[in-house]
Amino acid sequence: MDITNQINANNYPGSSAGVELSIFIDEAEAVLNGVRGGLLVFEQSGDSVLDLEIPLVRAKSLRQKAAAAGLPEIGLLIADLESAISVIITGDADGRRKEIVRALDLTARIEAQIAQIRMNGGEIFGDVSHFVEESFGSIRGDEKNLVMANAAPEETAAEEEFEIDEELLEVFKAEADELLQNIKINLEKLAANIADREALWEIRRNAHTFKGAAGVVGLKKQSELAHRIEDLLDRVAESKTESNVKIFNLLLVSTDLLDEMTSGGNSDAVSKRIAQVYGEFEYIIQSIKPSEDKTPIAAAETAAETTVPEKDHDSQEAAEEAPKSTEKRPVVRVSLDRLDDLAAIVRELVIGRALFTRKLAELENQIEELHNISRRLSSTSGRIEHDFGTSLHPSGFSGRPGSPFSASPSDRKNEGGYDQFDSLEFDRYSEFHQAARELTETSSDALAVNSTLDAINENLISLFDRHRRLTDELSDKLAAIRFVSFGSLKTRFERVVRVTCDETGKKGDLILENGDIEIDSQIIDGLVEPMMHLLKNAVVHGIEPAETRRLLGKQETGQIKVRLTDEGTHFIV
Repeated sequence: MDITNQINANNYPGSSAGVELSIFIDEAEAVLNGVRGGLLVFEQSGDSVLDLEIPLVRAKSLRQKAAAAGLPEIGLLIADLESAISVIITGDADGRRKEIVRALDLTARIEAQIAQIRMNGGEIFGDVSHFVEESFGSIRGDEKNLVMANAAPEETAAEEEFEIDEELLEVFKAEADELLQNIKINLEKLAANIADREALWEIRRNAHTFKGAAGVVGLKKQSELAHRIEDLLDRVAESKTESNVKIFNLLLVSTDLLDEMTSGGNSDAVSKRIAQVYGEFEYIIQSIKPSEDKTPIAAAETAAETTVPEKDHDSQEAAEEAPKSTEKRPVVRVSLDRLDDLAAIVRELVIGRALFTRKLAELENQIEELHNISRRLSSTSGRIEHDFGTSLHPSGFSGRPGSPFSASPSDRKNEGGYDQFDSLEFDRYSEFHQAARELTETSSDALAVNSTLDAINENLISLFDRHRRLTDELSDKLAAIRFVSFGSLKTRFERVVRVTCDETGKKGDLILENGDIEIDSQIIDGLVEPMMHLLKNAVVHGIEPAETRRLLGKQETGQIKVRLTDEGTHFIV
């Protein structure tokens, strides 16, 4: 069956079905590219199924959208692709290779059918509203209005309400936080060196990834804004233009907007700021004139890669010795409720450890008491055997004078002393002698049992000490999970200060002291809103306009210091 037979007559420009199909094609290309990347990475490493979990979730969402777009055949292929990825994740090492090849083949088949749809539709899916607005803007001759008209985001069909998969949205937020953090790190590098092209390239790369991820989820505003960042940096690279303060400030504001929208901000004020940022993007992009010798970013990247072997030997050794701090590590988002459940279990372990300590002490006391009893038993059995055993012999001999069982001298004289003792009289020992001998053996056994109990007790103490260390370590690490550094709020605080300064026409910098102190995440969450309010007031009421500060002999840029002090039992901000 030809895939083009699935396209109904309504899939033409201007119709809602055509717009949905165009959106689906764009998202499908981004998702399939990510699936192929995840498969290839897993084939190379083969030790982390996390590389395939996000592609699996995205493939599931894409299958649902294929069904909604009226493409059942592509939906069946995507379902086969999901099955192959699931087998790769749960299967053994022998069958994974075969399933990886099958998954890559399915990905290529889906891409071929997507390309066939795009080719049969030509470029009819392109939105012509941009061209119409530009034409009428040229007729009016108002360049400034043209820029603002072009900057207006397309909020008609692209922003139709639809249900976003919660699981996919959670995965996107985790990925978006990492991408935005990378952008902020490179913005700091760009602030230190405005001409750092490597930082610009990293910002562009992360913005491109953010655009694709937001588009897959269905967050059109975020995807469009990231696309504008990518277009701007592409123009900068193609024209060989050096970065400047305007570009840096625009990237800074755009990153703040992406961060705010990803955190859930979607108010009218945010939409108004987005429209203003779009206007600035269009104005700056149009002001950058293309270079006659255009160098695409891909070519620039290839050229940079080919020059790597020319680096000196020392640089290569330094790069090899540098720690791989940029390697991606899997991150799992866990709710505080689950952490509280684990904390409750740890508390039960601590209580059980205290009870075990008490019982272990009682056991040591009983072992010590058993030692005393064994020693008394041994002493008594020895005394009975030595003092009383021979006195009960018919000869009346006693080894100790004065024994109540010893014979008197006259008796011994009458009985002829020791001369009357005969070896044949050994069979005349009584049961008392046998009981005395058994008592002596029992005391020896008791001493042996005591030694064994001592060894068992030492082993129990050793195991208990190990259990106590593990419990303490578990408790400390569990508590550390809830703790975050106070410095993690610096970016948000800086954004508040920067936005407030822009609104009031003032200049201010934020200085955060002791940001490495860690605080419980719930306390951090409770501090955010009050601190943001205080910082706004600090800018509005504590910093004068630049002209006034110059007249007063102050620097134009004011400073707001936020200091955190650990007092042991509490913190002071």
